[in-house]
Amino acid sequence: MNVHIIKNEQHSIMDDQMKALKVKFGRDMKVIEVNAPAAGWTLEQMDSISNLKGVIVFLSPIPALMKMMVFKGQDWFVFHNDNRDKKEINGKIIMAVAKEGWVIV
Repeated sequence: MNVHIIKNEQHSIMDDQMKALKVKFGRDMKVIEVNAPAAGWTLEQMDSISNLKGVIVFLSPIPALMKMMVFKGQDWFVFHNDNRDKKEINGKIIMAVAKEGWVIV
């Protein structure tokens, strides 16, 4: 089974996200990364990408592409994580998404 992971080219799939993919789609799946350029895609490029076949999972949300896929009746999934890590940067406390706890919805 082909699983297309749509993500920003600057992002990478974390170990726990790969684990979630294997749980959801099986260990024999084939992951195909669809890397959006940091500067983004044009609407024409997104229209072409919206015709992908197989399982589609958004690691990086791309709202216009998501809308196109919904309009075309495409089903897709997104990664979700309720967990947050508290980090201190330059004396400020920030909350960041944790590296573990990923699920696919």
